[in-house]
Amino acid sequence: MQYEIPLLAMRIAATTLLFIAMWNIWTFRITPRFCAPFAFLFNISGIIFLTLGIKYEIFDLVRGGGVILFVSYILIISFLIDNFLRSRNDSKD
Repeated sequence: MQYEIPLLAMRIAATTLLFIAMWNIWTFRITPRFCAPFAFLFNISGIIFLTLGIKYEIFDLVRGGGVILFVSYILIISFLIDNFLRSRNDSKD
């Protein structure tokens, strides 16, 4: 089974997007809009890699899928917190 190249591509994309989002949040104090669609993409691909790794007992796929899922959940949590704070500030005004 050849899962190393897609896994490596998704891990690089997830890590790069996480660093871009962290820099954007640190600099502008707002979560970028592109985090939500990418979080959905990373969630689906992370689950696929995780299940394939468990099915074929390939530890690298399990670890890679876990990393992708972790990035996905961090992006989702950041996006939800930002929306909550924005709605709370809008209700004060």
